[in-house]
Amino acid sequence: MNNWDITSFEHATELAVAETEATGKRHIACDRGEHCAPRYYVAPVPVVGEPVSYAFNGDYYPCGVITSISKTLKKITTSEGKVFYRKRQTGVWKDSIWCMVNGHINRWNPEF
Repeated sequence: MNNWDITSFEHATELAVAETEATGKRHIACDRGEHCAPRYYVAPVPVVGEPVSYAFNGDYYPCGVITSISKTLKKITTSEGKVFYRKRQTGVWKDSIWCMVNGHINRWNPEF
């Protein structure tokens, strides 16, 4: 399904439940806010033990593996002590300017 076809947060929630049941991996409904399009989407939830990196403007730096996730999914901590917070109801976890991304990636933006 295309994100443009998701009409409400409730619809996204139904799709997240269905995706969780189909794949066995937890998914959540997300809302980017009223001034973004498409507004609603479904995202997989990170899992303890997954390798992650932090990124900004094309630069990526590995930061260990996920060691803890709060029950509310608002806070994720890595083995290197980096803490990321979920931005509103999105599927994005940030540390001020840096965003958490899946996998160990060590790459710099070639434009600088």
